[in-house]
Amino acid sequence: MAAVGSFAASTQAATVYGTSADLTGSRSVTAGELVLAPTDSTQWPNASISWSITESGGVYTYEYTFEGFAGAGRDNKQISHWVLDLTDNAVTDKGELADPNAITNIMVKGDGGYVAYSGPLAFGTGGDNEIDGITGAVKFDAGHELFGSDYNGTLYFKFDSNRAPVWGDVFLKAKDALTNLYFGDSMHVDGDDISGYIARPDGDTPPETPLVPTPASLPAGLLMLGAMLLSRRF
Repeated sequence: MAAVGSFAASTQAATVYGTSADLTGSRSVTAGELVLAPTDSTQWPNASISWSITESGGVYTYEYTFEGFAGAGRDNKQISHWVLDLTDNAVTDKGELADPNAITNIMVKGDGGYVAYSGPLAFGTGGDNEIDGITGAVKFDAGHELFGSDYNGTLYFKFDSNRAPVWGDVFLKAKDALTNLYFGDSMHVDGDDISGYIARPDGDTPPETPLVPTPASLPAGLLMLGAMLLSRRF
């Protein structure tokens, strides 16, 4: 019984980081799923992040909604930029996406309708590929500079990807910062609760599609095999 209990405990402690994620969900400061840094920050007390992911023909559309990030001018509470996890090897040592199709067709919406994202993208620098504490990530600009005016506190981003969703990290910055509860490499070891992460594209290289015989070619292959067996018998 002790061995069984030990196995159960080790199984429960396994991290969920990088495992298959839900297509829809949300995380909030009030629920303790998102945390502010410094911890005594009052910058975004009601902030939340939600996502909706759809798939069509092998292309995943990721849409993120950032609510409760109101504030303008001297309050400096609007998001200046945010960083999304893409897995360690998703970014090359030149600060480029290892697979350009991992993030495409980026759109953003403030108070108006969706428009094409016009801000710069960053994918890490140097050999560590780290941005704001996330190794292998993409950085999006946001806020006043992106729209040319303030927005009402709700911000939307969406993009296409050839990568399925898995659990990972997020980082948002204005005057202070906000992250998911299990943010950082040290938490990836034993962060066993999915509420401590958000859904994001899997940055690992997609597996090669195995060659499978088509139904039309299968009978011919079986006939050839049968002929070979008969020739050996005689």
